[in-house]
Amino acid sequence: MEQILKEILQPAFWTYFFILFAGMLIASTIMDVFAQRFETVTRARRKFSIFDLEFTATPGELTQLLKGIDKLGSAQSATVKKALRLHLLTDFFFMFCVYPGVAMLCIKTASKMTGLGHWIFLVLALAQVFAWIFDIIENIYLLNKLRRPEESTPTVHKMYKRMVMTKWGIAITGAICSVFGLLYFWIVGEFSHPSAVVPFIVLLIIIVWALANKKAMKVFAAK
Repeated sequence: MEQILKEILQPAFWTYFFILFAGMLIASTIMDVFAQRFETVTRARRKFSIFDLEFTATPGELTQLLKGIDKLGSAQSATVKKALRLHLLTDFFFMFCVYPGVAMLCIKTASKMTGLGHWIFLVLALAQVFAWIFDIIENIYLLNKLRRPEESTPTVHKMYKRMVMTKWGIAITGAICSVFGLLYFWIVGEFSHPSAVVPFIVLLIIIVWALANKKAMKVFAAK
């Protein structure tokens, strides 16, 4: 196991992470642009988000939300469906950046710990694979629903909700625990020389992205 960790934690480790992190932020901006066009008609015409699709209480609620898109009129309906489809397809790239990125942080944290903590973070890193699989299944499910918005059985919808909740739970737990763990080791000075500037590079990437994201939201705002 130690040899495997040494192979993973090579000098280019943080370079790979920065690429994944930047890719995640770029993908999130692209998805936000598409999400500005999400509209449907339930009781009235309204905006909706991807979270409305993920956290529907019943299968009928999900079907009603998707079928409501067709009530917008043919031209607007086609625009919304295209935006939702592109959002879900872009999400596959977002996943490719997020889950390996979180797993890398968990592995890095595990390398700095011993005993139970070491194994907990290795398990969290491995768990990102399952979160990724659940996310892929979720997107395929929604793409199929968009194509044919037929109501699922309560059992199928319950499985869908469980996968969504599990995916979020694994990803958030891995990200938060590893980030705070690494920040602790950075604050107490337990880091190698190349790792000293990592928080500043991450902060710089976030600042550049925030400025670019603000500009993109204005340029590509839904008309």
